[in-house]
Amino acid sequence: MSSHRTLFLLCLVLLVGIVGPVQGTAGAQDLSAVELEPNDCEFLVQGAEDPRPRLGDISCGTLDIPENWNEPEGRRIQIGYAVLEATGEAPEADPIVFLAGGPGTSPLTSIEAYASIFAPLRETRDLRSAWRPAFIAVAL
Repeated sequence: MSSHRTLFLLCLVLLVGIVGPVQGTAGAQDLSAVELEPNDCEFLVQGAEDPRPRLGDISCGTLDIPENWNEPEGRRIQIGYAVLEATGEAPEADPIVFLAGGPGTSPLTSIEAYASIFAPLRETRDLRSAWRPAFIAVAL
């Protein structure tokens, strides 16, 4: 399974687990309403400091989804993601997924710290994170 497809499914599971109960939905969601948009990880740059060269193999993007699954043509929200690829030669299939932060913060604005903390585990597994930018002061 490609890393983008795996990431897509991961974000979707996270979203359904978080947004689905809030919206009062039940059952499977219409995945045709979901768009995965890879990008150059520029949203990781804070001020003059660009961490991307120090992070190794990384991919980023945005998962664009309906705000309300019962109205797939209505308002949409974007969830940013980053995938730090495993550093070893034979990575495991299951990634490490971390969610952190709170009002005003994001796991992606501190991605270098998390990359350092999870470095031993990253030898054998991808490190993945996502966030909903509506809750933080980082724009896509």
